[in-house]
Amino acid sequence: MWFKTLHLYRVHDAVALALPVLNEALQEQAFRPLGSAEAKRMGWVAPAGRGSEAF
Repeated sequence: MWFKTLHLYRVHDAVALALPVLNEALQEQAFRPLGSAEAKRMGWVAPAGRGSEAF
């Protein structure tokens, strides 16, 4: 499979975040279900499934 649009990013001197700090930052942008007047919504979900607390 070939990509029609592909963006590659190189991270230089990335700041290393502690796992609890990163998890807290992702929880602030957690996915919430759509409201009745919304067409779409974006947010983070747990990769381990519904029962997981970690992002």
